[in-house]
Amino acid sequence: MVDELFLTLLAAAALFLFLSGPVVGWVAFLRLRRLEEELAGLRARLAVAPAPAAPEVRSAEPPAEAEPATGSVAEAPPVGPSPAPEPSAEHAEPEASGVRSDVEGRLAERWLVRLGGLALVLGGLFLAGWAVEQGLLGPRARLGLAFFAALVLLALAEQAWRRRPAEADAVFLVPAALAAGGVATLYGATLAAHKLFELVPAAVALALLALAAALAVALALRYGALLAALGAFGAFAAPALVASADPAPWPLALYLSVVVTSLAGIAVLRRWVWLAWLDLLGFLGWAMLLLLGDRLVPAPNPGAFLLLAGAASGLGFLLESGRGAPGLARPGGTLVVGTALFQLLLLVESEHAPGPAAGLALTALGAVGVALAAGAQRWVAALLAGVTLLGAAFLQIPWAEAIETPLRDPSIALEPAFWVAPEARGVAAATALVGAFWALLGFRLLFRALYPGFWAALSGFAPLAGLALAHLRLVGFETSPPFAAVALGLGLLATLAAQRVAGRPELVTALAAYAVAAAGAVGLAFALALEEAWLTVALALEIAAIAWVARRLALPALR
Repeated sequence: MVDELFLTLLAAAALFLFLSGPVVGWVAFLRLRRLEEELAGLRARLAVAPAPAAPEVRSAEPPAEAEPATGSVAEAPPVGPSPAPEPSAEHAEPEASGVRSDVEGRLAERWLVRLGGLALVLGGLFLAGWAVEQGLLGPRARLGLAFFAALVLLALAEQAWRRRPAEADAVFLVPAALAAGGVATLYGATLAAHKLFELVPAAVALALLALAAALAVALALRYGALLAALGAFGAFAAPALVASADPAPWPLALYLSVVVTSLAGIAVLRRWVWLAWLDLLGFLGWAMLLLLGDRLVPAPNPGAFLLLAGAASGLGFLLESGRGAPGLARPGGTLVVGTALFQLLLLVESEHAPGPAAGLALTALGAVGVALAAGAQRWVAALLAGVTLLGAAFLQIPWAEAIETPLRDPSIALEPAFWVAPEARGVAAATALVGAFWALLGFRLLFRALYPGFWAALSGFAPLAGLALAHLRLVGFETSPPFAAVALGLGLLATLAAQRVAGRPELVTALAAYAVAAAGAVGLAFALALEEAWLTVALALEIAAIAWVARRLALPALR
């Protein structure tokens, strides 16, 4: 008996909260709407009212030759400033009332709306819980009511948005709160249908959650950032919430790719830096799970699609940062570099499968395009050049076979022309091709880009970096005259490129970059061919030669 009485009182309280919250919020909204209309009417009246006539100013000089009337003496009024009227309580009252009205407006616009939304949620939960405990609602009826309540909340959000006050766009939270409640109800109803009642399979539940997340992100463009955060969280959490015993990595990778690129597009469109960071965190978490969590996934790895989506999103952030949104530069650079490192790891683990190699090449080309469009982000192109050289140098070859070859006979003064062992030719060919690509691309773009010094430095130093990595990978720290000869050849090419750009004042930075690259190539050749005291003497002589060239060509960069 007591339990039934308690449940009855609880249901009555829930019904009261369920009805009082929306009523109070709606009444406050209508009153605020009426006040806005009255204020607009008063402003319109003041705008069309005629301006008051200026007061007539009388001259203080007495009339000339005027004789007073007989029997009367005219007294002139005293000339001087009239006493100021004393301030009355009527003029001091509006300031205090304005402060009170501001507090009341904030209370009506924000706190009453939030309290009403909280009362709405609590009342609905209590009422639904009581109905379930009494056995009045079955599983399908509960889910149907939940989806219907979500649609009602979304409809109320749209109605509130259309009837919002004209001057309350920044602080009007009613549509966002109602829409967030509707999207959260969709999430909950879908999870209940899958987890609690097992009415829908995992694939259908994931599709419904994805639609709810897409709806939240779309509504964020209209109602505000709250729904974007809710949609991003729901989109990234949906696969974990509906995980099945037989996971499908390929659909999961495609789904996450769509989520990452969609959130990136919204962040770029609205320039929401926080959403870009949230997109970055979600991408990194799922990329680590797909690429590092299960190392037994054969190539092609489904995570490659997610890496391409992350690279495209990061490049979009960098491109938008050069157009007036500098806050997107950090998440964009982190996303691009992170995807490049993941692609390098996938490239090495898959023994240089064509898929990861193509993905890394596309990311590098995208970084070049961003560097051309937004010059401030050219450092990303330099980092991607280094990552591609690392990918070319670290091929899967045995270290012992690379250094134990018949060509290492000390009795042979000069090694044959084909001095690269058969098992090492893959590394040599890959580093040569990648280094030549960056050299030709940088030389081609320095005549057209805004920063010729950067592209000249990329053209001159990328081949040297590739040669140094190949030497380290194949020979280790031992001397190698053939590698030294290749370094001298690269120095000669850098000198010819410097001669090509010499005499043009707009390319003086490119001339300095090629001169430094030529000097670096000579130093690298000495380091690869000589050792101990001979190397010290050679480098000392090179310093003197560089000083002479710097003075002869007037290039302070060589100092």
